[in-house]
Amino acid sequence: MGGFFFLLDDIINLLTILILISSLQSSFINCQVARLRVVSNYEI
Repeated sequence: MGGFFFLLDDIINLLTILILISSLQSSFINCQVARLRVVSNYEI
């Protein structure tokens, strides 16, 4: 029974890390998109 709870804890930790990574990636992509928009606005 104890092993199952340890496994559950590991899964929760992995999910948390995955969520953090995906949110970081999406914010990074948003920054890149905003930068591209600014650059294209200046070029026009």
